[in-house]
Amino acid sequence: MVELLLHGLNNIFTPGIILIMIAGIVIGIVAGAIPGLNAGIAIALMLPITYRLSFLPSLVFLTSIYTGGVWGGAITAILINAPGSPAAIATTF
Repeated sequence: MVELLLHGLNNIFTPGIILIMIAGIVIGIVAGAIPGLNAGIAIALMLPITYRLSFLPSLVFLTSIYTGGVWGGAITAILINAPGSPAAIATTF
């Protein structure tokens, strides 16, 4: 069981996957910081990019967009008291 976990971590922590992860997080933060755009819309806009990728890079890309979008929604909630995503509504109070 431990060897399967190590094999999965070995697949995720390759340079290509880490670059895709960083790109997805940056896209998600930018989309989450814009009021009116949220993580779901950013995923829908970036979905055609994943058609040419294999399973693991596309899953990492879309997951990192969602994660960055939720985190980026707090930027406008903190700075201008307007939540960028529904997940950041509690930050405005």
